[in-house]
Amino acid sequence: MTRLRKKQPKETDMITRTLLAAAALASFAATAAGAAESYKFRYHAFELQTQGGRAALMTRLDRQVDRYCDANTYQHLAGMRASKQCKEEVMAEIISKIDNVAFASLQP
Repeated sequence: MTRLRKKQPKETDMITRTLLAAAALASFAATAAGAAESYKFRYHAFELQTQGGRAALMTRLDRQVDRYCDANTYQHLAGMRASKQCKEEVMAEIISKIDNVAFASLQP
């Protein structure tokens, strides 16, 4: 007579998934924390002289930071949160370094 093995309880599967999600979140958070320090954004002073130039510069910065933080590629919640945090930190860092009040007021 052959005995059937018991299936693992669903709780074990949930714990495994939770641990994997926590590990992924920690990995993305560590990446986001160091993101602002390593991101470089180049611009010219003349781009800040007009409203149109500042708007174009902000659009360019926003797109580049999106790409840098992979803002549109994550399908799971932990990745999206880490990407959003990365973008907020990098944008704040770059805008503070540019140090232009009119430019900073355009921040999305």
